[in-house]
This record gives sequence, structure tokens and C-alpha cells, in this order.
Amino acid sequence: MEEIKFYTKNKLIKLILSMIILDILIIIFYKTGNVLMGATYTYHSWVDVVYVAICSSILTLVVLLLRIKTNKNCWIKLVLDILLGFTIVISLFIGYFIVVFTYTPEHRDGIYIAQVNAGLGHHTRIDYYEDINIFIMKRANKESEIYDGSYDRYVK
Repeated sequence: MEEIKFYTKNKLIKLILSMIILDILIIIFYKTGNVLMGATYTYHSWVDVVYVAICSSILTLVVLLLRIKTNKNCWIKLVLDILLGFTIVISLFIGYFIVVFTYTPEHRDGIYIAQVNAGLGHHTRIDYYEDINIFIMKRANKESEIYDGSYDRYVK
């Protein structure tokens, strides 16, 4: 049977730092894209879900890095363990909350992609987009529709 090789402390620190840097780069690209695209273009909804997951994981990675770097005082380790537990639970809860209330399902409607935005009230708006690539959509010339009811008429 093969032995399981564990990461050394330095390799683990390098791995977490590279994950933090990658997360920060993705956040910068996402926000820069939002600014440059303006109101005409938008991301697919799955890109927004990935963005929220990255934002909620970065705080956990920072606290985990601090926990690994600390090696002397056991009180500091205890506080960081408690903080790590809270950041995991809080970041997952906040990320889940954001995804639930901001996710907009997308459906193929002929040549367009219909993005269904259920409001908090009794109305639902459907915006139409043209698919550019797997990340970006362009607002179509087709007029948006608003109808009564908070249901998705594309789901049968």
C-alpha cells in the first residue's frame, strides 16, 4: 500500500498564499470586467456564483494562514481556531445568502438567453441577452418583459 505524503508546513503556507493571490486576481478581473462592460454586457449567472464563493473563501484562507503561521502561544492558537470556525460558518452563510437572493436563472429562448429576475414583490422581469461566450452576454434589442407572479415561466 502506498504511503500518503503530507504537505510540510512551508509547502502548505505556499499553497495557501498562492490560493489567496489567485482569489485576489480573480476578484480584480471580475470587478474590472464589471466596470469596463458597462450596462450593455453582463456576466452569466454562474460566474457570479463563482465570484461569491471566492469572496467567501478568501477570509477563511487568511485566518487559516494565520493559524498555521502561529506556533508559540497556545492561547493565540485557541483564539485563531475559534475565529477559523466562525469565519467558515459566517462566510458560508453570507455567501449562501447572497447567492440565494441574487441568482438569476438563464434559459434558452430561441436565439436569446432569457434571464429571469424574480423580484421581492409580486412581479418578475425577464431580460433578454445574446450569448457571446461562456462568460459574457450582451443585452439584446428585444424588450424586457414584466409579468405578475414570482414564478419562472420557463420551468415546467
